[in-house]
Amino acid sequence: VADPRSTHSAADRAAQSELVLKLYDMVTELTYTVESAVTVRDSARARAAALQKGDALKGRLLAFAADIEKWRGTMVAAREGGRLTGEEQLRERLGDLYGKVNGYDGRPSGSQQQLTGVLAAELKSGQAAIDALLARQLPGVNSALRSKGLATLSRPTRAEWDAAQQDKR
Repeated sequence: VADPRSTHSAADRAAQSELVLKLYDMVTELTYTVESAVTVRDSARARAAALQKGDALKGRLLAFAADIEKWRGTMVAAREGGRLTGEEQLRERLGDLYGKVNGYDGRPSGSQQQLTGVLAAELKSGQAAIDALLARQLPGVNSALRSKGLATLSRPTRAEWDAAQQDKR
């Protein structure tokens, strides 16, 4: 039921609700993408920590983890100090837009709708970049891990991640 004091039409409120839900889905998709990559990064670091100093695989794992971290820094504010540094990546800009659209009952502005499209394209590009990085490096890393009798690395699927999120609630 709409607030009787609202001066916005039902169509305006529907447009606002539609964009809020789209932005929410984008935030969720970004969160999965980053967290699943971080799982691989952290697993690579853990495997590297178990290896002896000077082991070539240790260096390879750490370089792989660094590549993932470099990618993560393009998606989320990753510098120490977080938002206090003024750094804004996709996550911060997406969260800001979500808050602005969600906090106003009326029709989203044209610039908000346009920015949503820009951010959606950035999300898609970021997902493609991590998918390509993992496709290029993960098979070789896993082959090297198997040759040493170590557990391989894997990225959680979206279904696995969704189930884990349900368990946290």
